[in-house]
Amino acid sequence: MTKPVNVNDPAGAEIGHVPDKPSTSHHGWRRPLIGFLIVLASLSLVAPAGVAIASKLKFGTVSFWAAPNWVDYCGRRYLREGTQSGSPALFQSTNSDPGAKWEQVDSTFTGRPIYGVVSPVGAGGVCTVILFMPASNGRWTAYPLSGGP
Repeated sequence: MTKPVNVNDPAGAEIGHVPDKPSTSHHGWRRPLIGFLIVLASLSLVAPAGVAIASKLKFGTVSFWAAPNWVDYCGRRYLREGTQSGSPALFQSTNSDPGAKWEQVDSTFTGRPIYGVVSPVGAGGVCTVILFMPASNGRWTAYPLSGGP
């Protein structure tokens, strides 16, 4: 006895035969990839926003790549004033007590250093009256102490 044949099928497939479903294994990677891309997109938006907010709180500006509006150091606030030309040796000699050292006291979120003349602890732990951040071409952004003693 012969099997019934589907006359519309050129290959002569059997009547009632259902072709195998195509393999979905190549589709299994789509959902994790979409999830990963959503997380990546969220982080690329959330992380800079978080840094901008932190910069606003710490330095007074959401532009974390720019010079801060202020720097808090030694329990005091130093406000941005402008730029000055000179070298750290000159700043140290005109703004310090004997034994004071030119040191990095902080850095911005992008890693730009902020310097000041730090007095020795034995001198009463007096805070510097001005901080500096390198600008460009031998210029320094100055941050003098805000307010009185």
